[in-house]
Amino acid sequence: LCINYFNRFEFADQYTCITYLTTTFGIERGIVQYDLIQCLVFLFYLAVTKDTCFIFRIVVTYKFSSSFFQCNPVTGLHGGGITGALIAWYLSQAGFDVTVVDRQPGAGLETSFANGGQISVSHAEPWANPHVLSRLIKWLGREDAPLRWRWRADPAQLAWGLRFLAECLPGRTRRNIAAIVALALYSRRCLQTLRAELNLQYDHLERGILHVYTDPRELTLAVDAARLMRRFGLDRDTVDVEQCLAIEPALADARSLLVGGDYTRSDESGDAHKFTRGLAIHAQAAGSRR
Repeated sequence: LCINYFNRFEFADQYTCITYLTTTFGIERGIVQYDLIQCLVFLFYLAVTKDTCFIFRIVVTYKFSSSFFQCNPVTGLHGGGITGALIAWYLSQAGFDVTVVDRQPGAGLETSFANGGQISVSHAEPWANPHVLSRLIKWLGREDAPLRWRWRADPAQLAWGLRFLAECLPGRTRRNIAAIVALALYSRRCLQTLRAELNLQYDHLERGILHVYTDPRELTLAVDAARLMRRFGLDRDTVDVEQCLAIEPALADARSLLVGGDYTRSDESGDAHKFTRGLAIHAQAAGSRR
């Protein structure tokens, strides 16, 4: 209700009660609840000077009627990339009537077309960690910084920055890594189940992911992170230079630069575009439209 739209508050002197109808609409497990609610708005007018006044508002609501009915809810999704295709599939399996809207003529033709396609649970370290603080100072003002911060007089930005710093505490970082690893492991299990159920072919490889390091200090931090992730159930192992070369012989020419690495055998990779197209076909067969 925009009060000051009506003749500079003067309407409150004449109309002290306004009533209107509103609705609430909710869906849970395919059951729709539709409520009709009447709202009474009582406006109290207090004149302070000739040109200044205050309006106090009290809103009283009560449920006018309510109805429940079973249906196949209609859901619209914007974007036909890998995320849109996955959501469309799972919603269609849950009984939703799904429509996907995309500006491209087919699925997965933008970001998902050339996505790296890594299923990397080992990338479970949050940006907010104790080691990022010293790096932030070096990154300030750099356009190519991996974490870019543009200063401005914005209370919301300041509040976000303070929350970010709070999450850099060691205890909070451990908690966040535990949550990210648990979520990523669950997500990978869901992917593996979906791949088996639908026989999705997207050139997926289950050869693991190797990270190599050329800076001893970075390797030390990686060793600590790998040790923590192993506690949470992820097989991220620290490997020396010889093991790195055994896993990936193409690194032989860079041997003199390497100081070690870490290898997560259970990580995967694949063609994100092929995955998106294949899943979109299954989603359409299940009733989704685009």
